[in-house]
Amino acid sequence: MKNSLIVALAMFLLTSCSDEAKFKTVVNEDGSFEKTITVTSSDSSMKKHQYLGVSDSLVWNYKLVKKATKDTSSLSSTLKKVEEISSIPLKKESADSSIVHERVTYDHQFSKKFSSTDAFNKEQQQQKNNLPISASFNKRFRWFYTYFDYAETFGPINFLSTPVDDFFNAQDFDFIAKLPAEGKPLSKADSVFLENLNVKISDQYGSVAYFNHVSEMVLQNLKEEEARLIWKENEKQIFEKLTSKESSYDTDVLPLLDSLNIRKYLDEDNFDKANKAFEEKLAYLMWASDCHFTIEIEMPGTISTHNADSVTNRVAMWKPSSLKFLLKPYTFQVSARKVNEWAWVVSSVFIGAVVYVSVRYSKKRNT
Repeated sequence: MKNSLIVALAMFLLTSCSDEAKFKTVVNEDGSFEKTITVTSSDSSMKKHQYLGVSDSLVWNYKLVKKATKDTSSLSSTLKKVEEISSIPLKKESADSSIVHERVTYDHQFSKKFSSTDAFNKEQQQQKNNLPISASFNKRFRWFYTYFDYAETFGPINFLSTPVDDFFNAQDFDFIAKLPAEGKPLSKADSVFLENLNVKISDQYGSVAYFNHVSEMVLQNLKEEEARLIWKENEKQIFEKLTSKESSYDTDVLPLLDSLNIRKYLDEDNFDKANKAFEEKLAYLMWASDCHFTIEIEMPGTISTHNADSVTNRVAMWKPSSLKFLLKPYTFQVSARKVNEWAWVVSSVFIGAVVYVSVRYSKKRNT
């Protein structure tokens, strides 16, 4: 029985993975653009599309593609991890085993044309519980060349109101900004720094920000000042209980109010509404934090400057860790230029005419 459970868990570990979100933008010379968002997920219904600012009320073209791949994975390495977690010894005969499994994923493709970045930004601002994205476009005519600047700003993913600057310093933010593309190796020192930074995000900032949000919801829905004072007087103990590893938000808050004898002062209807909205935002935050992102921007000219991870022809590409825009916004920017061929022709004709007239005038004076 135990070995059956191990195999089942191993299959789950091998087949489960985070969603992948690819944002592709094709920019036109007039500032209009077409955006295509492709989410690769094991979920065929893809109920999370609203996280990307594509709610059911918006008109986006939608296409679903089912993909199935066969993977041969080493079972021994996965079972070893299960053994470490569960403390259940493995059978020796399974050490060199391998399994072939079919992994089914779905590409959820959303596409839409926008007349301008203003139109896109207006639509995005109307959405809730979605990854904040804004775009900007600038066109500069310089006779021989026309320059195009396009940028997209993502985040922050974090919606909690506790200031991040109270927990993170300039060195932390500088490190995050300089993180290489996802999958690129880090030095040993950077790996240690990243590990410590993740601990700071989850155990320090995350715990405090989570508690502050819960506390604010409770205080807003307690109808008596005396009840609010009791909550505040017991904040230290409440914080420890809410942020412990055994804690569960759904089951712990109301019993805590009961233990303080102040639940009777709580407007439970309003609290339930706030709780539901909070859970929706937490679900978005967890999805976006765990998602693998790819951003591609195709420009209408030759790319000249950028902060991309790579550039191919007219396409700039980024594969950022979600950490880039978890705590503060991050801007993906690219500039390009296009030769104004007609300007070169006109200039050449003008210069030729000037030279011709000058030569003719010079000859007449000499004669």
